[in-house]
Amino acid sequence: MTLTMMINWMIFVVSLVSLLVFIAKLFDSHEEESSSGEEFECGMESMHPTHTPMNMQFFMIGILFLIFDIEVVVMLPLIILSWNESAILIIMSMIAAILIIGMWMEIFMGSLYWKIH
Repeated sequence: MTLTMMINWMIFVVSLVSLLVFIAKLFDSHEEESSSGEEFECGMESMHPTHTPMNMQFFMIGILFLIFDIEVVVMLPLIILSWNESAILIIMSMIAAILIIGMWMEIFMGSLYWKIH
């Protein structure tokens, strides 16, 4: 695939996405219903509030899982493709070191300790 074909393809994709967004905005109804922000349970009003606050530790664990999951996704192809190249090993070591330092900071700052209220 040549460079001009790639540029033409990117222009086509951006144009198509822009056109679809424009059409969606054009046919969008701007009327808000009075019940749009309420819960719906079998057509009846709810007896108690359904929105409960989320514990921050769940959020922190989820973010850390996402970061380390992305690290695995980035490093596995590098390991498979170029095991003997020292530059790739240095880059992977730097990424791992940054993530390990970040994990240690999370542990020592106490953000991973489960606080019971």
